[in-house]
Amino acid sequence: MNIKWDSLTADQEKKVENLFRALDGFDRVTEAMKAVPAPQGRIGFGDLYRFARGEPTGKAASIMQALAENPKLRADFDHLLEQEARYHGPRLAAAATMRASCAT
Repeated sequence: MNIKWDSLTADQEKKVENLFRALDGFDRVTEAMKAVPAPQGRIGFGDLYRFARGEPTGKAASIMQALAENPKLRADFDHLLEQEARYHGPRLAAAATMRASCAT
């Protein structure tokens, strides 16, 4: 679909100009966001979750230090461990029972 600029009404031209301004503004904001470096060393929930499950995070030392220094983070981590144990404990017990019954 080709539309010639000459065929647009004044109202349509104004709308197109506003659209171009908006797109230009979006491009500028996007480029500015790319220039800002992401925070380094910040520990997120995903890091804590992987750490609690024993999965490699690449941040184990930082997580352990943060847990030692931040009581709120430690409380959240303890709660996470409790929830993981509550979820996995019954499954492990059932699996162990099944294994024992199959072995006899």
